[in-house]
Amino acid sequence: MRAVSVFTLVTILVAAPAAAGVIRGQLWLERSSVRKPALVAAARDAATTPAPDVRRLLAAQRGVSDAVLYVESIDERTEQRLARPKGGSWFSWLPWADKPEPRLKRLVQSKNRFDPRVFVTVAGESVELLNLDRVYHNTFSVSAAKRFDLGKYAPGATDTITFEHPGIVNLHCDIHPDEIGYVAVTPNHAYAAPDSLGRFELPRLPEGSYRLRYWHPHQGDHVLGVVVPRRGDVVLELAF
Repeated sequence: MRAVSVFTLVTILVAAPAAAGVIRGQLWLERSSVRKPALVAAARDAATTPAPDVRRLLAAQRGVSDAVLYVESIDERTEQRLARPKGGSWFSWLPWADKPEPRLKRLVQSKNRFDPRVFVTVAGESVELLNLDRVYHNTFSVSAAKRFDLGKYAPGATDTITFEHPGIVNLHCDIHPDEIGYVAVTPNHAYAAPDSLGRFELPRLPEGSYRLRYWHPHQGDHVLGVVVPRRGDVVLELAF
């Protein structure tokens, strides 16, 4: 019986798809930035670029970290690997393995703002909303991906929202009209957000063809076909 179990385990491990490479690169808020050599050089290697050029890049890219990039579809085994909690057992994806309880992601309201302004979660996940201000708040949305209204709640109050479907969910507070946020609900865990310079890197994916989407609250939604080779990464230069 033991030999059969070991053989079954080895068979599963061999059958698991090998992770081929990552999709990474540079995301520009404005296409005109690509034609400015100083900005391109600063994005390529900020550590050795003169400080004035880095400051110009940061100014040109202000708000780029609000973008979200994700792959539309991945195979189930890759999704199980990416969804595994960090620090969990390598074998936790196996059907008979104990599954650790996932921690709820937390979105807070602080200083009359949603923090972070753009929040990323995966379809089917629940998110904890926490009021850190000393005033009452409300959160509601009329977005197609999720319609809800939590009503008014006191300082320190928490609530939990489950986002069942992929899409962009606009968040509003009927007490503070300027308080606006976004929840980007992705279809899987193959997603990333760029840093303040616009650099991004998605999780490692198996060889294959993918549809990469990138979205920004003020720049809209874009899609691009990407092929991950058997060996090596995919390096992209993207612009809205």
